[in-house]
Amino acid sequence: MSDMIEAVLLAGGLNKGRLSECTTEKWEAMIDINGHPMAAYVIKALLDSGRISKVVISGPGELEGALADFGGRVELVKPGENLLDSLMNALDRTTGEKVLIGTADIPLINGEAIRDMVERCEADVAEVYYALVMKDDYEKSYPGGKRTYVNLKDGVLTGANIFMASKEALLARKKVIKDMYDRRKNPLAMAAALGIGPIMILKFLLGLVSVADIEKVARRSFGLEGRGIKTPYASIAMDVDKPSDLELAKENAVW
Repeated sequence: MSDMIEAVLLAGGLNKGRLSECTTEKWEAMIDINGHPMAAYVIKALLDSGRISKVVISGPGELEGALADFGGRVELVKPGENLLDSLMNALDRTTGEKVLIGTADIPLINGEAIRDMVERCEADVAEVYYALVMKDDYEKSYPGGKRTYVNLKDGVLTGANIFMASKEALLARKKVIKDMYDRRKNPLAMAAALGIGPIMILKFLLGLVSVADIEKVARRSFGLEGRGIKTPYASIAMDVDKPSDLELAKENAVW
């Protein structure tokens, strides 16, 4: 039998974005989808996968009622002032070597997709594994769904909302993670911090950069062994952050 791992779920985001146009719910994780809070779908998928021993949720106290249905395999911790602080708060409550980390806004995900992601990660040796979905797979699953894509040598891809990582690797790079988080809205600043020069940027714009090239940058800049993991399960990338996404989730969610 395969080893079980722990999961961290980031669920502390306030409903201050475009979803506030269609719901007055204070917390995004608590937004109702067909009678259940959005975060509950993700928790259920994690536990249904057969690979997660415990889920540590960094989220609001209002989630406690929804968590009662999952027994003692979930733990709620207070969210931080930002996403990074919330991640660190939750990591403090885990004990394993590796942890699966996700967000509460992917309610169409299921146990099969989680299990597949974990097994793909386990097939390679790295410190961080980041899920990637091909554009064709996403649009086949959710016709008309809007995503941000990048054109790489490997194909047109979108990043997902799940990754697996070595807890030790994350804790040892708190400053680097904070620097990247602070620069998240300034791609040029991020590129400079990563040591990416103009030639690499030009290659990226021309679609000549591969996933392997990005892995090399992570290795050189951070001393971090990372892997991009392609998954056919588009639900991993279907995050709800605008009214049309919420409608799509309500049409497709399965409890």
